[in-house]
Amino acid sequence: MVPRDDPCPECQRLRASVGAEIWSSLHRWYEPLSSTGVSPETLTHALTTLKTLVPADRVSLLVPVADAKLQVLSCSNQRHVGDRLISLDRYPELRFVLDHTSPLLIQDVRTDELLRPVAHLIGQTPIQSIAAVPVILGGVPAILRISTAATSFQPHDLETIRAAAHLLEHLSSSSHSAEHDAASWHTLIRAATDMTADVLPDGTIVRVWGNTASILGISAEEAPGKNLMGLGHLVQNDLAALFPYRNVPADEAPETPVHITTRNGFSIWMTHVNALIPFFRLAIRHGVPTRAHGRSENTPDDAQSIRYKQIQENLTHTIHELEQAQTTIARLQIQRTELIASAAHELKTPLTIAQSYLETLKHDLSDGMSEEQASFVSIAYDNVLRLKRLVKDLIDLAAIEGGEISLSIGRVEVAAIIENLVAELAPIADRNGIDLSNDCPPDLPAIRGDGDRVAQILRNLLDNALKYTPAPGTVAIRAHHEGDAIVIDVEDTGIGFPGSLADRVFEPFFRAPKPSGFHREGSGLGLTVSRRIVSALGGKLTASSKPTGGSIFRLSLPRWPEPVAGLDA
Repeated sequence: MVPRDDPCPECQRLRASVGAEIWSSLHRWYEPLSSTGVSPETLTHALTTLKTLVPADRVSLLVPVADAKLQVLSCSNQRHVGDRLISLDRYPELRFVLDHTSPLLIQDVRTDELLRPVAHLIGQTPIQSIAAVPVILGGVPAILRISTAATSFQPHDLETIRAAAHLLEHLSSSSHSAEHDAASWHTLIRAATDMTADVLPDGTIVRVWGNTASILGISAEEAPGKNLMGLGHLVQNDLAALFPYRNVPADEAPETPVHITTRNGFSIWMTHVNALIPFFRLAIRHGVPTRAHGRSENTPDDAQSIRYKQIQENLTHTIHELEQAQTTIARLQIQRTELIASAAHELKTPLTIAQSYLETLKHDLSDGMSEEQASFVSIAYDNVLRLKRLVKDLIDLAAIEGGEISLSIGRVEVAAIIENLVAELAPIADRNGIDLSNDCPPDLPAIRGDGDRVAQILRNLLDNALKYTPAPGTVAIRAHHEGDAIVIDVEDTGIGFPGSLADRVFEPFFRAPKPSGFHREGSGLGLTVSRRIVSALGGKLTASSKPTGGSIFRLSLPRWPEPVAGLDA
């Protein structure tokens, strides 16, 4: 624990910089880590609660590993923990912080010169601003990174993050338990970066545990039965050096562990296990750099460097070709998005003019028409409206893919939105013989999102449910909260879809098979646009088919954060 009047000069400077009120809140944020120690749970909780002190959407703690990569050690969004490797080539701000060991503030990611080489990737995300700070954790360099889509970080936000990072450093550098705390950090880092595998002499994996995703490129459940040679980031020629004993009797295999360091910085220890069925146990470790050495602790020696020089040159050439292909794909995706947006905007004006003329014919000049003529005008008018909806969906889709979607993030009372939508759609449901019910609790907690976009998503889900539910049928909307999320279900007794198509229904223009004689008009883009907007809002949208018929669309959005007890100034 760092005393509030600690003589540490950096603490004194930071306290003066952030102010007594923020410094006091930071200490209350830091106290649980100091009292209970470092663990995956306490660290994730700390990064999550840090968002109450800075206007961040995501807070991540990353450590450098082999081959110019960073490993996500912990993150306020738990989907991005443990199995996520980040390339420094794709994140120039992280390379800058590592190279210069100094904080970095980027107030607008779309205009910052440092990020210009990856502008085509930045444009596909809703991120507005980034701040990153170097931090030493138990002798291991790391980066504390925050990002937001709703605002631009200011210098005082960067100072708050610097203060938080400095307090984390105190866990292993300024207390009587420094040695224990440093070991805790190392244990945490190794748990996120290392892997152990039991492998048969031919390379077949029997079982595996640890960080398989970033090392092998597959999950622990997928690994058994696969051959280790050439999986993920491991190099086949490197692994072949570990198996010189595969064709010799078990009693001639080495008893002491065999160790190599691969070209791209993995250290591998192999031990022969003379069981009923002999196998090899491999401990695979990323080369995590330390402050003391300033480089990977597992650097290949000269003989290995010469041995693998040709492999490195071939791999470098292959990587260069892949990067060129990736750049070409990104450019073509941008061109496709621009073409869709341009075509949609060009169609918007003539369709609006056609709609105006048809409305005049339908409402003002219908008295002079025969019944057949009026029917023709009505059909033409309905199809113009359908084309306008398609154009709107195309414009939304192009904006999302181009990273230009407009979001106004704030507190959203989703219960009120649901109540208004149900009241608006009730007459349509009644007219079509469908029972539309709102089963959401009136005290449903607020969500963090864009009210207009949330209403757009829910309207689309309810419209689809009503459209694909024959009479007599029911459509119900329900909601509840699960942890930090609000979950909304739209359930119907409609025609449904095969369970195997649950993900495909969100693909552009995809249409699930329908019963003979059942026909409904639609753009085929509503669910695609809805899911991508939900993703931009930090949520999730899924679909499932009920065994008894009908479907359930589940929308999960982040709950509006309530004040954390003890963090208010």
